[in-house]
Order: sequence, then structure tokens, then C-alpha cells
Amino acid sequence: ASALPDALRSLSDERAAELRMAARFAKRQRQDGSGSLWHEDPFAPPAADGTLSVYGTATSRVVKVLWAAGECGIPDLRRCNLPPSDLKAEPWYLALNPKGTVPTFRDGPLVLNESNTIVAYLCQRYGKEAALYPDASPASLALAWQWLEFAGSTIAGAQAPVFFAVVRKKPFPAGSAPKTAEDVSALATAMHVLEDHLEAEGRMYVLGESFTMADITAAVQAYRLFANTGYGFPELHPDRFPAIGAWLKRLGTRTAFQVHVQGGMYSK
Repeated sequence: ASALPDALRSLSDERAAELRMAARFAKRQRQDGSGSLWHEDPFAPPAADGTLSVYGTATSRVVKVLWAAGECGIPDLRRCNLPPSDLKAEPWYLALNPKGTVPTFRDGPLVLNESNTIVAYLCQRYGKEAALYPDASPASLALAWQWLEFAGSTIAGAQAPVFFAVVRKKPFPAGSAPKTAEDVSALATAMHVLEDHLEAEGRMYVLGESFTMADITAAVQAYRLFANTGYGFPELHPDRFPAIGAWLKRLGTRTAFQVHVQGGMYSK
């Protein structure tokens, strides 16, 4: 949490003011004057193409969308900062996203609700100048998608039961029987796949020498593990993943990572 003030100080006064305004807006929209949750879409259409909105509190899936937007240099991103449990109880939200999940993303009339898809869309449409969308060849784009999917399914899927059991003190999925040893083993295996990949040929980033969208989902998951010191399990301790640690340190020099991942508060 202490990373956020440092990140804010590194930004221009204008950008810092924008972030403070967004935080105040998010706090206000949690409740109306009667204390009940908002019951209508705060960003209902019509909205012009290029007007971007994100729905959902800073879960790991929302955080990666915010980080991608930050890397794309998008200055104006409207936030509906309500948790999934509140959003999926609202008919207007289910009409927008029938799955009731977060994030949901709008760019004008376009609505997307899969986080990796949103990351890729942002990087393709708004991040090409920053070389975030690696479409120099079909192979590089396929590899980027492969890492987005591996991190979003295998790493995140293995980490969720451990995170919820240790940090949130509840099973995941809800109602499931605890199987900690099995879950820890699955997460360690997934993290070693990423560790071995980064270590091979001394890769600076997932696709090599340059930061791309391929780094985003994996880094959000890796940061969660490191921020929780491997959840107290020796086989998950950050010392076992030096290449990942060096990679996260490089990512930690990026302002958007500092603000949205290190300062996002989703890891606890």
C-alpha cells in the first residue's frame, strides 16, 4: 500500500489530481444518500467511441485491465468501483454482462467482459505506439496469447484456492473441501513453468527483451504470490523464483505497475 504515494509523487501534479478525483468518485458511488447501493448504470449509453469505462473493484482481473490502460497512456477511464457481489445483484449490470463477473469494460458502444480480451483490445487499439501488442508476426501474437491464457487459467486457477484459504480464510470455490497440499503443489508447478521460461536465455520479459501484453496477467498473479511471501509455504517462497523476482523488480520501475498493481490493494 505504501507504493501508491510514491507512485503519485512520481506523476505530474495534473495526473495525481486525476487519480485523487477518481478515488473520491469511486467512494461516492458506493452509496447514495440513503445508504443503499446504486441501482442504475452510472455510465449508461449513449457514449462516444473512445469513452472508456470499467466496472468492478480492484480484483486481480480488474487490476490487469487498469494496468494495461495505464501502459497505453489512457488518461480518462471511468470507474464503477462496486464489488462483484453487489454488481451481480443489479438487473442493469446483468443486462450489461449476463455472467455477472468483473471486469466489464466499455469503449463507447462496445462491451467486453473477459479480462484478457480487454487487455488485448486495449493494447491493440491504444498501445501499438508503445509496442504493447506484439503483432510483428503470427507467432509472436500467438505466444503472447498463450501466456495470457496460461496465466489467467493455470496460474490464477492454482493460486485462487491458496489465496482464499490463507488470506481470506474461506474455501475457493465456495463450499469446497480444503485440499491445501494439493493446491500448493499445483501453484508451485505453475510458477516454476514461468520461472523456467524467464530464466531460459535470460529473458527480460515474457517475450524477450521488450515489455508487452504477454507480461500483464502473469505479473499480476506473480505479484500476488510475492506480496503474500508465498503464503508461508516453503515451496512457494519468493526465494525459489529468482528470475520472477528480477522480472517483477524491472516491472516495478513502471509507473502504471506502481499505481495499479503495487498500489491496487488487491493482493491482500
